[in-house]
Amino acid sequence: MKSLKLFSIIAVTAMFAACKGGDPTIIKFTSADQVAVSVGGTLNFDVTVKVTNGKGDTQIVFEGLPEWVSKTEGTDKVTLTGTAPSEAHDYPVTIKATNNKETKTQNFTIKVGGTVVVEGDGSQANPYSCAQGIAFTDASSQQNDVWVGGYIVGGVATTISDGASGTNNVIAKAEDVVFGATGVRATAVVIADNPNETDYKKCFVVKLTGEQDNEGNVTHTCPEGFQGIINLNAKPCNIGEYLKIQGDIYRYFAVPAIRRVMDFEYTEKTCPVAEGVIVTTGVFTNAIPSGWTYISNDPVQYPDPTYYNSGSLKLNFEGMGLLSPVFAVHSSVKVVIDIDALNGNTKTATSADVFTITGLNSEGTVIATQTIQNPVAVGESNVTLTASGIVQVKVIMTGYPNNGTTRYNVSLKSISVKEV
Repeated sequence: MKSLKLFSIIAVTAMFAACKGGDPTIIKFTSADQVAVSVGGTLNFDVTVKVTNGKGDTQIVFEGLPEWVSKTEGTDKVTLTGTAPSEAHDYPVTIKATNNKETKTQNFTIKVGGTVVVEGDGSQANPYSCAQGIAFTDASSQQNDVWVGGYIVGGVATTISDGASGTNNVIAKAEDVVFGATGVRATAVVIADNPNETDYKKCFVVKLTGEQDNEGNVTHTCPEGFQGIINLNAKPCNIGEYLKIQGDIYRYFAVPAIRRVMDFEYTEKTCPVAEGVIVTTGVFTNAIPSGWTYISNDPVQYPDPTYYNSGSLKLNFEGMGLLSPVFAVHSSVKVVIDIDALNGNTKTATSADVFTITGLNSEGTVIATQTIQNPVAVGESNVTLTASGIVQVKVIMTGYPNNGTTRYNVSLKSISVKEV
């Protein structure tokens, strides 16, 4: 009786195994989960699957496939063809492959006018993508001394202030990021996985300057020439170019960023500049423009600039002046100072040199010096600085304009640095 019962159990088990069909069916997509095609370009892509322990043909079904895409079915694959539309757009598609009652789903994207994003491991040869970098900015997953790569698509708007203080020093809306090279700060660029990106939330900020502690002491210096080579004020033709940088992934302007840059990989561009064109200019109308730095003669007593009713900058003490943004390397530049007015004062100091203008190299070392001497009048005065490696200009009022009897404060309208 026991033998009969055991035989029945074995028979039932065998029948059940036969119904199951042996080993389970395994379906795996062997093609990428995204494809890029240029605007107006031709799409030709094979969606392929590998089926193990299957039965018969594999059915591949698409949900959300755009109307301009056609399908040609083959064995364990479907070929997608079509002419892309004239506007950039990402088309999300759901693909389901079914065989022997088993179904595998893949989320697929057709990127018109985009690029296929390849995730990296943070090495120089295989840097993190911008999307990966954005994900790492959470404090629990911060990455240090890693490489990130992306296309330069724009910069931070000049309406955003730099530094920890102030009320407008965070990127909080689309207008705070400029997709292009006009009206951007010289202290940062934004990169993205797509060279045609227009969504600021998909962008990654690259800080181009070093780091300071709370007392203003320099704690980190970027590689030599980095800011001058990358910033869009100096090199607007960098838009659309691929940049790899090594540094710490954290935040800058309160958004995902890489800072404390230690190394970078980039082919420096030579932007076309017509002779005599302005390299950089500062117009001082009730504010110090982006990239320019105000220099006080007494930072404790007079830390902030003051302005006349005309809006021009007031230079009323020797030692006051301005430092220009970093610009592309030049061997000769013309510095033009435009004075709006001269206002009499009661000072008695005398100096033949009203303005001392210096050219600095990438290390901040003075490599060229010129002066503007009395008499100085309302309007434009200029000097030419010549030295190899000029990337910045400093203008300091080192004396008071005078007519022999009266000293004057300066109402400064603008400073321009021009190609020679």
